[in-house]
Amino acid sequence: VFMEGGYSRKEQRNGLYGFTGEFDPERPVIPFIYQELPRKLSYTMIAKKDGKYGMITNRNVELLPFEYERLYLIPSKKIRFNKEYVVATKDGKKGLVYLQNEIILPFKYDRIAKRDEQSVEAQIGEESPIIYDFRSQSILK
Repeated sequence: VFMEGGYSRKEQRNGLYGFTGEFDPERPVIPFIYQELPRKLSYTMIAKKDGKYGMITNRNVELLPFEYERLYLIPSKKIRFNKEYVVATKDGKKGLVYLQNEIILPFKYDRIAKRDEQSVEAQIGEESPIIYDFRSQSILK
């Protein structure tokens, strides 16, 4: 990823991760405060800090607070939906959130999985799953 005329590199200092810039390695692009970071700098990144997961931008702006046990970005090739959906785990239950921490499906599901390019399926125990449709932004069943 090119940043302001150079590239950034993930490094570890004092057991914590951050990203440094090509031209000024002493001035980090992402500070060394994270227990986990992805291998490459990208616009949105899942990170771990103080034992919890959150999401930040490539400029270290917090998109999702560091309060989750796990985060998983739902990949979609359909840019037209213009949303970043994230499956988040909190208190052992899964929910679906947008970036900026807007809760779409509450934290009550045992399983949330991508169904196809425009929907996810959420299920509690052995109950029939519900389907959340990205296009209509509604629950189908």
